[in-house]
Amino acid sequence: MKKNTIVVIVLSIIIVILLNHIVISGVSKSSSTEFLKLPILNSIIIALVSITTMIITNYFNLKRIKLETKEKIILENFSIRRKANSKLFYALLEYQNYFNKFFKAENTFEEILDWKDFSPLEYYNKVFNLFLEQLINLHPDTIKLMEQLIVKSFPLIQISLKNEIDKVEVMKDSGSIECLILTDFISEITEQLKKINGMNDLDNI
Repeated sequence: MKKNTIVVIVLSIIIVILLNHIVISGVSKSSSTEFLKLPILNSIIIALVSITTMIITNYFNLKRIKLETKEKIILENFSIRRKANSKLFYALLEYQNYFNKFFKAENTFEEILDWKDFSPLEYYNKVFNLFLEQLINLHPDTIKLMEQLIVKSFPLIQISLKNEIDKVEVMKDSGSIECLILTDFISEITEQLKKINGMNDLDNI
């Protein structure tokens, strides 16, 4: 369609130039009878010029509309991604805060939880389901990090399903270290989400 429009424009311009040349030549060579035909040729030239102008105008209008449509789609998708990132961000914070409760109290009135009560499955499921729900809207780098988080979370989920005695023994031995590693990794993801949403740039203003 685009190539056809360009061809029409070029041909129209060529025709206009040729006809204009004929008219100019006719003025000097034609008899009085032939001279009467000049208004007809002038009308043809004017019509061709009008058509050419219309085609050119429509071409650039179409190009502008396509550009505006593309920009609109990009802005809409960016808005959708920001909302998806925000939802995932807060779900990850809840997941991270759950692990932190076994190491440090958020305030002086809150006790540190006992390892026998370690059960992060609910928070994990919330993050995992949200990840699947928003998968199409997430940045490829976020998807890679989330896939790694799922892998890193799996051993801790398995430990949480053990009986209380085994759970406490494993968590005191090596599980607690895995929790700290996991919370650090969650921080890496949340920082990446903030960066994608442009919050880091906003903080630097």
